[in-house]
This record gives sequence, structure tokens and C-alpha cells, in this order.
Amino acid sequence: MTTPVQLTYPGATVDTLLETVNGSNLSATHKITRSATLVIAANDSSEKSKAQADYVCDGVADDDEINAAITAISTTGGKIILTEGNFSLSNKVSSAANVVISGVGTGATNITQTAQSTTAFELGANDYTGLQNLTIIMPSSNSGDAVTVGSATESTGQILENLRFARGDSLSYAIRVTNAFEFSIAHISFHKTLGLASNGILFENTANDYNYGNAKISNISLFCAANTKGISIVGAVSKNYNLMEFSAINLISSVANGQIGINIETGSYMSFNMIDLEFLETGIKLSNASRNYFAEVYSTCTTDINISAGYKNIFVACNCTKIIESTECALLSHQNVFLGYPLSWMSAKVVQFFDDFVGANLSGVWRSVGTVALSGGTNVLLTTAATTGDKASIDFGGNRGYKDDYGTYFETKIRRGETSGYDVKFGLTDGGFEATNIGAWWQQLSSGTTWLAVCCDGTTMTAVDTGISRSASAHVFSILKTLTAIEFYSDGVLAASITTNRPGVSTLREPLLEITTQGNYVHNLYIDSVLVKAGRLITP
Repeated sequence: MTTPVQLTYPGATVDTLLETVNGSNLSATHKITRSATLVIAANDSSEKSKAQADYVCDGVADDDEINAAITAISTTGGKIILTEGNFSLSNKVSSAANVVISGVGTGATNITQTAQSTTAFELGANDYTGLQNLTIIMPSSNSGDAVTVGSATESTGQILENLRFARGDSLSYAIRVTNAFEFSIAHISFHKTLGLASNGILFENTANDYNYGNAKISNISLFCAANTKGISIVGAVSKNYNLMEFSAINLISSVANGQIGINIETGSYMSFNMIDLEFLETGIKLSNASRNYFAEVYSTCTTDINISAGYKNIFVACNCTKIIESTECALLSHQNVFLGYPLSWMSAKVVQFFDDFVGANLSGVWRSVGTVALSGGTNVLLTTAATTGDKASIDFGGNRGYKDDYGTYFETKIRRGETSGYDVKFGLTDGGFEATNIGAWWQQLSSGTTWLAVCCDGTTMTAVDTGISRSASAHVFSILKTLTAIEFYSDGVLAASITTNRPGVSTLREPLLEITTQGNYVHNLYIDSVLVKAGRLITP
């Protein structure tokens, strides 16, 4: 008796006729013809695998059979299954859109990349391609990249998963991704016995319009050999790599020797979560990298974090203590935020002082002159007597202060009690606001109606009228010392930039806020907060 049975095979539904006994035992074995899935057996695969395969390799230039199978299903798309065994590639395998190439496991399907300087698998600018479940053994020298995704034009939806890599050299990458969108890379590892000498994964953006939106990279475990990078992100413009998500990344080495765990060169709006970086020369290196988010980073590297020309990066709940942050990165629009870190990292490189004047008494850091008291709320109140020339001020008393070559930042939020009849001055100085003092400050004189930005090198003073009218409302005033200028900001908006008669190298001393009455009247100034950030903390 014969009964038609419908069998479902990966990638296709096939009708075939099987002879059965009592509805269960097969009396014969039949090879099944597949339409959307093709099987390729290695030269050393089992006889059963070879019998069921559509292509059988001979162990020499096996890329010929794999490329032939891809061509056979390139019109409709489908799946190429590589059986257990060892495949040898003397040239690259070039995939097509909607084609997935899959081994049967990283311990079972092994690809040896025999050709020097030639890619093993090139997915190219094809949409919705995939590579999974196999090991790639790269040449030990003059090695081409193992897997390349994308090209000079954009592509979408590639999936790389459950891949293991071995050997290679420091000029090659296990995976190179170029101008791609919405891809997924997961479960990538190195061959512990054979080792990995190449770089790990490179994301490169060679065109301004391609920004790697919504890509996810997870469960990456790589050994970083000498002078290699675990994950490297290189962009054409700062908008690249929006919304790339990295999680569960483990990058290690046996000894620090020129490795960089995560290297970002011009990339923004990415998130990194649960990152383990061990025994590398540099854990995370950021160059022109902005607005990235790092959480739960564990690092035991020579340098845990090195930030150069990067700003508004956020680090949360990380153990990193060995941090290099160029002073220009830490200021105003170039602020990097560290939350939940041990404070021990704030050594000679970057220091910060902040006081929001909450409490019963003025902090012991401050020295007060004249009538100064906390208002009972969240500010300190400077009050003059009803005597012309009377002053009220707070400063550090010359006992400690801030100075560096460049990068110092001062900010205060203030509110005038009245809008006329007294002088208001505040900023960073070496003890005063005269032509003989070195510093940079804001001032609003009773004889004028607008705020002035002032720089003085101890000999000559430069004052610039910002055109900002005096007001009884609260405003935030800032001063930033850059490489080339002193910049003055009001409520975050640049109001003046002074390049002449600036304080010289290492000459900004301490914060000073002062009012002076110009008549027989009582006057008030409310100071809500003071922030100072600089390259070095100078103690007595």
C-alpha cells in the first residue's frame, strides 16, 4: 500500500511518495530533492552526508562548489547548508541577496582560508544575507579579512551569528562591515586552541549618508593579540552609527601590548552595556566620539578609558579608574559624564568642584568678605551695607584654586536683587578684578546697562560688551578657557570670544564672586550654584 506523505524540509515543502509498513517503518530510503535549500558536503564528511548532498567538495578550491550553489538559488534566495567537515577556500565565496550560508556548528563545520590577502566570505552590498554556525581559519600572514559585509553602497538586514575565528594577522579583520543598516551580529568567538591574531570587528562608514541605524551586536568574546583592536568603529562624519547597540562584549588579552578593546573614531549615539575588558593596553579609546552611552564596563587595562576630542559621552556604573581625558573634552559643550565611579580616578588630569549652597553653613572651602549668608533655600546671599564702596564676596581665600594650560571651565547661576546701583563681578582670577590681576570674568557696572566680558593678563585688560542687558531674573553665566580663546556664555549661548590679553599658561587661580555698592543703599546678589572644572588642582 502506498500513501502520499507531505514532508517539510528547511526552506521548502516537498511532496514525495514513501512506502510504509503499518504506517511507520520505511522500506526504502529516498534522496529528497530540495528547491530553496541546497546541501554541500565536505570532502571528509560522512558518507551519509555526501549521499544526501547536492554538491560534494573535493577538498581543493571548495569555493567553486559553494559559489555554484549560490548561483543556483540567487534568483529566488534560499539557504546553503555546509555539512560537518573541513572546507578549503582558495578564493572568496560571494553571496547574493536573501541567501543564508550555514554550517552545522562551530565545532563541526570548519573553513580554511588558504588564499593570501583574499576574503573568505564576501556578503557584499546584498540585503538580508546571512552567515552562521561555522569556524573560519584565516592565513597566519598577509591575511585578507575573513568576512566582509556591505560595500561602497548601503545594504540592509545582514545576520552573522555563531561564528568562530582563528589565526589571521594584525592587518586583517575577522569581520568588516561597511555602510550597512539594521544588521545583527551575535555569538562571535575565537578559537582558543588555534588563537586569533587578527583584529576583531570593524565597522566603517565611507559615505556620509549611511549611519548604521538600529544595528545590534551582542555576545562577542574575542582574544586581542598584540597591536590589534577588538571592536573598531570608524566614521566619515560625526552623525554615523546612530542607534547601534553593543551588549555582552568580552575582550581580553594575556598581556597589555598595544591592544585597544573598543576603538571609536568619529561615531555617536551608540550604547554599550555589560562590557568586560581585561589585560589590554587600552580598554576604550574615543576620538571625535560624542554622545555615546557606556554602562557596566569592567576594565583591568593599562588605560581603562582614553578620550580625545570626544564630548557628552556618559559612563554609568563602571569600575574604570585609569582614565585619560584631554582637558578640552571636559568642558561646556565638551562634557563627558562619569557616574558611579570611584573618585580616585580624579587625579591630576581632570578635577571638578561644585557647590549648590544647600545646608546651614557655607562650605569651609569658601572665604567670605562682608555680609554673606545662606538664604535658607538653595543659594548664598551677598549683601552690601548702605555705604558707598562696601563689598561682599566669596572666594577660596587664595588657599587653593584651579589653573591649567587650557580647558578650565567656570559656571555660576546668579540672580540680582536689584538691577542698578551696584557693580557685579565674578569669574576666575588671581585675587581681584583690576588691571593688575590675571583672570577672566563677567562684570556689570552700575554705570552701564549691559554685561561685559573681561580678560586680563596682569598688565592689559580687554573688555567686550556682550549686549546682554542686566536683569533681576536668574541666569547661568559661564567662562571657558580653550586653546585659542576665552569664551563667555550666557544661558549656554556664546556671548563673546576674546583672543587678546588672555591669561597665560597656568594662570587662572580661583573663583571669586563680588558686589560693590555705588551709593548709600543696601544691595543683594543671590548665587544659586558654582561649578569649576579644570585640568589640574593646585593646592598650597
